[in-house]
Amino acid sequence: MAKTLANCDGCRKDFKIKYIKTTRKPDIQIMYFKCKHCKKIYICSATDADMRKEQVEIKMMMREVNQLAANKAIPDWQIKNKWDHIESKKQRLKYRIKTLGNRYKEELG
Repeated sequence: MAKTLANCDGCRKDFKIKYIKTTRKPDIQIMYFKCKHCKKIYICSATDADMRKEQVEIKMMMREVNQLAANKAIPDWQIKNKWDHIESKKQRLKYRIKTLGNRYKEELG
């Protein structure tokens, strides 16, 4: 598997990303990486149990809508409404993940 390169916003040096996963109480999982030169932290995600459950639900909803669309089981406008609902849930979840990650950013640094 090829390593992904990043360019640090802080020191402007390139480095290979090495993901780090850590857990904080109560059941917060944080995935991040840091610059090997200046140690700047980049949080990829921070989730709690409810967020991870919602991620699974969204994946299941997407799979269901894809199956309905492939089988032409429901009209296109209903498929679009379902996709819009999923996108709305994804955006709310993305905001919650970012907010939680910002809360832990200083602690990790």
